Amino acid sequence: MPKMKLLAWPLLIVLLSPLVSAEPLSVRYVQGGSIEPFSYRVNGVAKGVLPDIVSLVFSSLGVEAHTRLIPESRTLFEIINNRADATAVLVLRNITIEDYPEILTVCPNPLFVSKVYLIWHSDTQLIPGKIYDLDKYRVGIWNSGRGFLQKAGVPTAERLKFQDAENMFKSVVSRRIDAAIMSWDHVEFLSKRLGVEGQVQKGQFVSDLYLHLAVTDSWLAEGGLVGQVCEKVSELKQAGEFHTIIDHYLGQK
Repeated sequence: MPKMKLLAWPLLIVLLSPLVSAEPLSVRYVQGGSIEPFSYRVNGVAKGVLPDIVSLVFSSLGVEAHTRLIPESRTLFEIINNRADATAVLVLRNITIEDYPEILTVCPNPLFVSKVYLIWHSDTQLIPGKIYDLDKYRVGIWNSGRGFLQKAGVPTAERLKFQDAENMFKSVVSRRIDAAIMSWDHVEFLSKRLGVEGQVQKGQFVSDLYLHLAVTDSWLAEGGLVGQVCEKVSELKQAGEFHTIIDHYLGQK
């Protein structure tokens, strides 16, 4: 009998140890900038289309996503220096894997696709000889620089201004600049929120705006989820789950 009691304790420890040591798998996700309604903070918590979509993708795999909003210029730094496990990739054209570090797996199916247009105040007589012949106008580019526009195949003018999206939109409405190149989804959202519907005109289509999910290969391997994250993106998108979130924030029907 004494021997059986001695053997029982190690067996009990082995049975209980997974319950004590097991921790839920989580991912540190970073999102560049703050662009309402796509990503913004409420009492320090990330909200919006992208945080909610990313959270849905990972929660569907039993993973908790911890989202941080940081300046866009720091997102790649955070990934390379192992301070984050995933991020959103924002491009004005379809992606190629060569654009991103080898440490990242970029899901080819985009989370969200928006249309980018040249916009201006509805009363402004803006008629460029060619759509991108904008050198004589004060043109704004939201949340980006010249390289970003060049990737979309758009020649850049010298009189460019770079601002966050909301200030760029306000600059057009107040005529501090002549025109801006922006996502039309965001233009419509800001028009409603600021009560200036009908004051901005949608002009020439510039490019599609793609947002993809990128996850570090090391995290995928650690969680045993290689291949599953991108499959889940495709599955949820096909089921219309992303549109439910997009419609909630953009007020679309």
